Amino acid sequence: PGIWGENDFGRITKGAAMAFKGRVLMTYASKQFNPNNDRTRWQTAYNACLAAQKELSENGQRALHPVYKEIWTKETTSETVITTRFLDPVRTHNFMAGLRPLEFSVGATGNHHPTLDMALAFPMADGTTPGVDVNGDGVKEAFDPTATDATGMFWLNRDPRFYDIIVYNGAEYPLNGMPDWFQGCMYTYKGGEDTHSPTGTGFYSCKFSIPEKTATEAKDHGDMDWIEMRYAEVLLNLAECAAEVGNKSDEVYAILKDIRKRAGITANADGLYGLKANMSQQELIDAVLYERRIELAYEGKRFWDLLRRKIFSDMQGYSRYRIEIQVKNEYATMARRDFVTMIKSDPELMTKNYFKYFTTQTWRIDETYQWDVKDTYYFQGLARKHFEQNPKLQQTIGWESGDFDPLK
Repeated sequence: PGIWGENDFGRITKGAAMAFKGRVLMTYASKQFNPNNDRTRWQTAYNACLAAQKELSENGQRALHPVYKEIWTKETTSETVITTRFLDPVRTHNFMAGLRPLEFSVGATGNHHPTLDMALAFPMADGTTPGVDVNGDGVKEAFDPTATDATGMFWLNRDPRFYDIIVYNGAEYPLNGMPDWFQGCMYTYKGGEDTHSPTGTGFYSCKFSIPEKTATEAKDHGDMDWIEMRYAEVLLNLAECAAEVGNKSDEVYAILKDIRKRAGITANADGLYGLKANMSQQELIDAVLYERRIELAYEGKRFWDLLRRKIFSDMQGYSRYRIEIQVKNEYATMARRDFVTMIKSDPELMTKNYFKYFTTQTWRIDETYQWDVKDTYYFQGLARKHFEQNPKLQQTIGWESGDFDPLK
């Protein structure tokens, strides 16, 4: 059926099956499986994604939910296409607790620590590229977290999705169970967390978090549904295929603007929500991939996008980065409670007075090994034990003694 009743919400619909087919065909058209760029594959994928979008929006009553962060907390919104349902006490998880700092999670932590690279990737509130015009000359300078001017305050004036995903030092994050003196803020400076297991990157993620739940509820009674595919992804799949097919720039722009409008980005005088006007075909493709990175952050899509489009090959030597925030010497002896209470009373803490209290350093996460993804890695090789169990198996081409070509 195109839609189920409320009691059966989450069961596969016709539109969900069509959307999944569109995802598969888009993967088949991507560089990993389509090295010679057969354009007919993109047309086939486009047709499937367009049919899925029409089925979902018309018969399936699917649409972008107006409030981004409610997509996961309200669970049965119009955005959900394919979901795994959870219900306390029959089926639960501790995923939400794992998003929290250790002292507010009853022993569960470590999920989704955003890297500095991810935090800096978000556009500005007007949708334009990240950075700030310090000199007033019309040219943006890139953010530098170690700077002590506006370029160091990377958390200001960002895409609203930034605040729905990234928890940074001093961010509002009123978790149930916090002591009153935290006053609803999270502090990730060195010593700001009363734990032996602080954030490994200087950040936490609040996407999928429900702050109103207690730590115990989040750990032992987590019942937030996991959405495998939502309507925004269906639109972005369609936009990517449209950009690849060509001569469909109006369609691509319309989808990107709808998603940015829902996010809360300002339309601006040109009504483009920060998008560059008159983009070339490649620029449109890149714009869609960029929007996927932001809109679908931590939803399990980015790795597969990098894989299917063979972007790993362009990341040779790439390293992820983290930040480490220190308290300045004149405040270093203050107890955490007293220090947090003091800085919270400063109305300009997160603007011009931030550097009165804190210094920031950046460090490589991938210090020993940098990214080195060879073309042979795009299709996995089989472990030796499998050949011992079945000598008739063939090894993937590009690996030792490999003669199986997954493209044939």
